[in-house]
Amino acid sequence: MFGGISFGGLASGLDSGAIIQALLKAERIPIDQLEARKKAEQDKITLLGTFQGLVAALRDKANALGTASGFLGYKVENSHPDRANVTASSLESAGAHSLVIERLHAIDRWAFDGVDDPDRDLATASGAGIEFTHKGVQYQFNGLEPDQTSLNDLAALINAGPNGGVTATVVQTGVAGSSTAHQLILTAPEGGADDRISGISTTVPELTLNTSGPDANGNATSPNNVTVGNYSEFTLDGLSFTRDSNTISDALPGVSIDLLAVDAATSISFTVGPDTQAIKAKLQEFVDAYNGVVDFVKTQSKFDEKAGPGGKLFGDSVLQRITQTIRRTLFSQTTSQIGNDPEGFGTLRLLGIQGEKDGKLKIDDAVMDAKMAQDLDAFMEFFVDSDGFDNGGAALGTPEYYVDLTPDTGLGDDLARALDALTKSFTSTSGTAYKGLFDSRVDALNDRIKRFDKEIEAREYQLDRLEENLVARFAALDKLMGELNAQGASLINGLAQLNS
Repeated sequence: MFGGISFGGLASGLDSGAIIQALLKAERIPIDQLEARKKAEQDKITLLGTFQGLVAALRDKANALGTASGFLGYKVENSHPDRANVTASSLESAGAHSLVIERLHAIDRWAFDGVDDPDRDLATASGAGIEFTHKGVQYQFNGLEPDQTSLNDLAALINAGPNGGVTATVVQTGVAGSSTAHQLILTAPEGGADDRISGISTTVPELTLNTSGPDANGNATSPNNVTVGNYSEFTLDGLSFTRDSNTISDALPGVSIDLLAVDAATSISFTVGPDTQAIKAKLQEFVDAYNGVVDFVKTQSKFDEKAGPGGKLFGDSVLQRITQTIRRTLFSQTTSQIGNDPEGFGTLRLLGIQGEKDGKLKIDDAVMDAKMAQDLDAFMEFFVDSDGFDNGGAALGTPEYYVDLTPDTGLGDDLARALDALTKSFTSTSGTAYKGLFDSRVDALNDRIKRFDKEIEAREYQLDRLEENLVARFAALDKLMGELNAQGASLINGLAQLNS
């Protein structure tokens, strides 16, 4: 049945359905070709997205190498890492340092003597209570009824406040069922000597503690004062420091110190310096990102006389322009730059990043180690834009806007800006929109896909009309042949009767 018309070709002896399908299949060949071309454009968009990701990764690695903070790695050699953890984020304090830890920052905590059951009422008459002082303010929880005097009830009352930020908790410190298994703990909010809890008193029967406060040196005199609120105290490079934390980030510029253990008799020595292995790791990431771009371009650019192009982006201008930009930036140092480099720090090859026969890069560890040992500042200067960016006042929207004209090499920064100039879309101050290389190419491919969709839609419409026409014609033919066959049979029958 086609288009609501049913026929089987019985009258004509023809397989009308098969004939129509064969004719339609032949007419669909141009549509299938358009679909294949559309699919090819869609595949190109997908591949361009993959390539854009590889280029962005290279750009980011180059950009990180373009700043001193991104390029450098920092190493700390510490004589006593069990007493202090020292890390560095810059070389502002490069060199040797000494540290003595006299006291750690701590929060004041008091523990009442233990009782057997945290839910048992500890008073049998009204009027009992607890008091304490924090930062000069006295807090009272007095006049309690007996059913308010269990450890859990007292903790809830204190936490409901006002309490000056002091918190109460019930902790099981002993074996369940023992007479001192549970204790009520008071904890100061912040820590330090000025945040201590004092003046603790209790009139709750069976709730007791030794209220002796710390001595003048900040040491506990009562077993119930489980930790004494203190500031951290330490000597760094001969200077005495007091802080309200055990993490010290403002004593040495670019250095963070975590105080771990008190040992006033031990001088901790540590040195801050550049970590050349970390620098090499960052350069290896840059090389890997570059090689990723090279591998992709090589795969797409292969050509075989029999098989033809190896990739769907074969000959694509995007690959060519990106490759040219990267190579021009990385390997086209000017004569002036090379001439001003008597110590041999002016090219990637001289710094230990060698080009391979397959177009990829490889780090020569021996050469790179030697150059960093020779002059790390000169080594870094090749990659880092140390004197700031100068585009000569180029207008936004021009490629020159991203080009650094200052005399330092700054190769990492230069490559990042060169790729930005080629790939980033933006709107200028005048309101003009500029498309980056990838966005522009993808837009062009999407436009082609839209044109294919329109042409496919038009041809599908024509094919539907052709099918309707063929069905109608073959149905008419079948009907005509049926009528002729009937007339012929009738004529033969009549002749037979005459003869008889």
